[in-house]
Amino acid sequence: MDDCIFCKIVKKEIPCAKIYEDEKIFVFFGYRTGIGWAFTYHPQEHIIWMQDADNETIGGIFKLSKN
Repeated sequence: MDDCIFCKIVKKEIPCAKIYEDEKIFVFFGYRTGIGWAFTYHPQEHIIWMQDADNETIGGIFKLSKN
């Protein structure tokens, strides 16, 4: 998707502070909250809603976020 900011970050068209990357998931520093930095976990493929991602990707995101 040409105008998706997350796709541009994953394709490295927009710089970010990358934390983790594999073939399914891309993780980067997202934004500052009142208690610290939040990570943004995003599939490598373009999706509009997280429920549209496959179960392997969703499971991988939950496993990563647990650590």
